[in-house]
Amino acid sequence: MPAPVDWFQRVAAAAALLTALGTVGALWFTRQSLDYTAETTDATRRQVEVAEKGQVTDRYIRATEQLGSDKLGVRLGAIHAFARLMDDSKPDIPTIVEVLAAYVREHAPRARPRPTPPPLPEGCPEKTAKPTRTPTADVQAALTAIGRRPVGPGLTAARIDLTGVDLTGADLVRLHLNGAQLSSADLSGANLFQAHLEQAVLRNARLAHATLRHAQLRGADLSDTDLSDANLEEADATTAFFPDATMPRVRLSHAVLSRTDFLLANLCSASLGSATLTATNFNAANLTETYLVDARFDGTHLMGADLTGAKGLTKAQLAKAVTDRRTRLPADLP
Repeated sequence: MPAPVDWFQRVAAAAALLTALGTVGALWFTRQSLDYTAETTDATRRQVEVAEKGQVTDRYIRATEQLGSDKLGVRLGAIHAFARLMDDSKPDIPTIVEVLAAYVREHAPRARPRPTPPPLPEGCPEKTAKPTRTPTADVQAALTAIGRRPVGPGLTAARIDLTGVDLTGADLVRLHLNGAQLSSADLSGANLFQAHLEQAVLRNARLAHATLRHAQLRGADLSDTDLSDANLEEADATTAFFPDATMPRVRLSHAVLSRTDFLLANLCSASLGSATLTATNFNAANLTETYLVDARFDGTHLMGADLTGAKGLTKAQLAKAVTDRRTRLPADLP
């Protein structure tokens, strides 16, 4: 018969073993509970994502249907719904922009294409009246929704096709129209103050009397564009293209025009005071009667340009320009 002390030791050891087994069991149960909770959370999250995608699809379909309504109020509601949808579902932004741009093209087509301009006249074209028309409420709302869409790193760039639209008098202040296709569009009298038009294509567009003060036009293509009496003061048009553009009386004071191309452009009576003209191409351009006080010449190309009657032009400026025997200068050059 074992001594009592041995019996108590065995009981204590058994109790310790049971305690350890209980602890292991509790840990196993806790791990299983955590795994179950994680699986449940993942499943719930997937269900929420599916539900949210379904809601986005439903909202998109409903807005698309309402956009075809014959009632202006319903169409405006659809456009505002699309704008909210772009805020809530970033991957759908390119698709929604295409829908809204197509709506603008359908509801605001340009009446007739701009005819091919005649050769530049010796004088300046006469000044025309500023248009007073504005787009309809639904077209303006669609433009605003497009231009105020979320933009930034990580978001897919939207294709904005507004070719041949009539946006006379449109309010495009501070809108993001980077890379927009606006060829043959009519933007006469439009307000593009601080608008983003980097890399935009505006070939053969009409921007007479348009306001583009502080606009961002880096790399934009404005070939053969009508900018008569337009205001581009303090705009940044670095590396932009204006060949064959019609620009009488255009205001470009304090604008940044570095490496900008004005080949064969008509800038008669334009204001270029204090503009930055580093490596700017004015070859064969009409610069008669232009205002050039404090314009910053630096490698500015003036070969074949006509500067007859230019105001404020100095020999010091010309010393930093590239001219040739065809360059016509003011008779009273100081």
